[in-house]
Amino acid sequence: MRKVEVLTKEEKQELEAIKKNYPTYTERDRASGILLSYRGYSPKEIAEIFEISRRMVYNWLDEFTTL
Repeated sequence: MRKVEVLTKEEKQELEAIKKNYPTYTERDRASGILLSYRGYSPKEIAEIFEISRRMVYNWLDEFTTL
Protein backbone atom coordinates (compact mmCIF):
# COMPACT_ATOMS: atom_id res chain seq x y z
CA MET A 1 0.00 0.00 0.00
CA ARG A 2 1.28 3.44 -0.88
CA LYS A 3 1.02 6.25 1.59
CA VAL A 4 2.65 9.47 2.62
CA GLU A 5 4.54 8.75 5.82
CA VAL A 6 6.58 11.92 6.22
CA LEU A 7 5.70 15.56 5.58
CA THR A 8 7.89 18.48 6.47
CA LYS A 9 6.28 21.41 8.24
CA GLU A 10 6.59 23.41 5.02
CA GLU A 11 4.99 20.69 2.88
CA LYS A 12 2.10 20.38 5.31
CA GLN A 13 1.58 24.15 5.34
CA GLU A 14 1.68 24.31 1.53
CA LEU A 15 -0.83 21.45 1.19
CA GLU A 16 -3.15 23.11 3.72
CA ALA A 17 -2.92 26.39 1.78
CA ILE A 18 -3.69 24.64 -1.52
CA LYS A 19 -6.61 22.83 0.11
CA LYS A 20 -8.11 26.12 1.27
CA ASN A 21 -7.19 28.58 -1.46
CA TYR A 22 -6.45 26.93 -4.81
CA PRO A 23 -8.90 27.98 -7.55
CA THR A 24 -9.55 24.49 -8.97
CA TYR A 25 -11.24 21.73 -7.02
CA THR A 26 -8.99 19.05 -8.56
CA GLU A 27 -5.88 20.53 -6.94
CA ARG A 28 -7.75 21.09 -3.66
CA ASP A 29 -8.86 17.44 -3.70
CA ARG A 30 -5.35 16.25 -4.49
CA ALA A 31 -3.88 18.23 -1.57
CA SER A 32 -6.63 16.94 0.72
CA GLY A 33 -5.98 13.37 -0.40
CA ILE A 34 -2.27 13.64 0.31
CA LEU A 35 -3.00 15.03 3.77
CA LEU A 36 -5.46 12.21 4.43
CA SER A 37 -2.82 9.68 3.42
CA TYR A 38 -0.40 11.29 5.85
CA ARG A 39 -3.06 11.00 8.56
CA GLY A 40 -3.32 7.24 7.97
CA TYR A 41 -6.19 6.85 5.52
CA SER A 42 -5.77 4.07 2.98
CA PRO A 43 -5.93 4.70 -0.78
CA LYS A 44 -9.24 2.83 -0.81
CA GLU A 45 -10.71 5.11 1.86
CA ILE A 46 -9.45 8.23 0.07
CA ALA A 47 -10.92 7.00 -3.22
CA GLU A 48 -14.29 6.48 -1.52
CA ILE A 49 -14.22 9.94 0.06
CA PHE A 50 -13.57 11.68 -3.27
CA GLU A 51 -15.55 9.18 -5.37
CA ILE A 52 -12.59 8.45 -7.62
CA SER A 53 -10.64 5.33 -8.51
CA ARG A 54 -7.85 3.98 -6.35
CA ARG A 55 -5.63 4.32 -9.43
CA MET A 56 -6.17 8.10 -9.28
CA VAL A 57 -5.21 8.15 -5.61
CA TYR A 58 -2.09 6.14 -6.42
CA ASN A 59 -1.26 8.70 -9.14
CA TRP A 60 -1.61 11.55 -6.62
CA LEU A 61 0.66 9.79 -4.14
CA ASP A 62 3.22 8.81 -6.78
CA GLU A 63 3.39 12.34 -8.17
CA PHE A 64 3.76 13.83 -4.72
CA THR A 65 6.48 11.44 -3.57
CA THR A 66 8.55 11.98 -6.73
CA LEU A 67 8.66 15.78 -6.42
